[in-house]
Amino acid sequence: MAAYYNDSDPYCIGWIRNLMKAGLIPDGEVDSRSIRDVQADDVRGFAQCHWFAGIGGGGYACRLAGLPDDAPIWTGGPPCQDNSTAAAIHGKREGLRGERSGLAHTWLDLVGACRPHRVLFENVVGVAPWIAEIVGRLEGLGYRVSRRRGTAAAVGAPHPRRRVWVSAHLDGARLEAPRQAGPSAAVRGAGAAAARDPWDPDQSWGGVLDDGLSARLAGVRSRVVHGFGNAWVPQAAAEILRAMMTTENGG
Repeated sequence: MAAYYNDSDPYCIGWIRNLMKAGLIPDGEVDSRSIRDVQADDVRGFAQCHWFAGIGGGGYACRLAGLPDDAPIWTGGPPCQDNSTAAAIHGKREGLRGERSGLAHTWLDLVGACRPHRVLFENVVGVAPWIAEIVGRLEGLGYRVSRRRGTAAAVGAPHPRRRVWVSAHLDGARLEAPRQAGPSAAVRGAGAAAARDPWDPDQSWGGVLDDGLSARLAGVRSRVVHGFGNAWVPQAAAEILRAMMTTENGG
């Protein structure tokens, strides 16, 4: 199989499987174990590995960027709770020392063991005080690293969703020029989602999506919000991937 998806949220796992069945993200294996329980040998042989996969935004971003499904790349956006503004307000921002956001180190251990050709990391802007740790570890493994900031609003979303991106590739590893990717209806202006858009399963809902959604929310609607709130914006990630390809190919 071309792709591997890892997430411990059963609702998101079901969403990934539905999107694969619909042919909207690369086909592959879905693993619901904690990343702490995954060994390097479990993922060797997969071209794409999408960690903390949420609802499959990493795989969809690769499609939007024009990457073939067998393009070798790992994506990862570790839990942001320990980096978030909400954690800072309550005096609990522990960054990569936190129990949840600290899973970035587990992810980087797997990167070090498997040395994928390309890596894309995403997180909230509150990770900034610790981003040097991410960059330093990747550079120590021999990756060429770039850092960028961006927002979902920049690609047409009705919410800001400010994010930090770290892209990295091993010297000598180049992506082929992307094939032409078709337009996507996944991110639109508020209230303008297309009928039967699989990226918007509850189109009657409208509001701001961001990290730090309350754990007190309950019910199907809140699970949908949770799925979106803890997922990548694929169009934003696709822009980073296109810039990554340009850099790799000397543009």
